[in-house]
Amino acid sequence: MAYKGQSAGVAILKKAAEWFAKVKAGILNWFDCKISSEKLEAFNGKIRRLLKNTCGFRDHEYMFLRMQNLMDAKT
Repeated sequence: MAYKGQSAGVAILKKAAEWFAKVKAGILNWFDCKISSEKLEAFNGKIRRLLKNTCGFRDHEYMFLRMQNLMDAKT
């Protein structure tokens, strides 16, 4: 489907129209299913902060235990 921005001579409109054409299906699927990835993104942020604050782990088992502890935490 062609959008007006793609046929316009303005580069930023053309780029925005191309981006919208790529993500249109995902945006419309949200309205059908009402499922978002906000909880997953928040958990990824918690893991990122954990790894940054601890400067890495030598023991992978301990790292996974700390991640499980993050899942159980309410904040």
